[in-house]
Amino acid sequence: MNANYELKNQKSNLWNAFQAGIIIRNEVYIGTFIGRKLSTVRPWETKRNEESEYIKIEGRHEGLVAEELFREAQKAIRVRNKREAYKKEENPSPLKGKVKCGYCG
Repeated sequence: MNANYELKNQKSNLWNAFQAGIIIRNEVYIGTFIGRKLSTVRPWETKRNEESEYIKIEGRHEGLVAEELFREAQKAIRVRNKREAYKKEENPSPLKGKVKCGYCG
């Protein structure tokens, strides 16, 4: 691949880790349709529904990613998140809560 190649989103901004994370976690890529994530409370106001209220239809369309590969990625994400949380608790900074920024407080 060309080292100068840049991936851009719809707004012509470069992709970042947050955007990639959204894509990696999206079940649409394995062919699952998920509906009813949001409900309208009143005009111009929505709320996010509980996952138990979602409507999931598996195999709705052909997936771009094999389901096994998708599940392995989800497992790796969970393991990594647990490991990162453990590292933060394991080695707290000795200055945590004692030092403040001279500029912003």
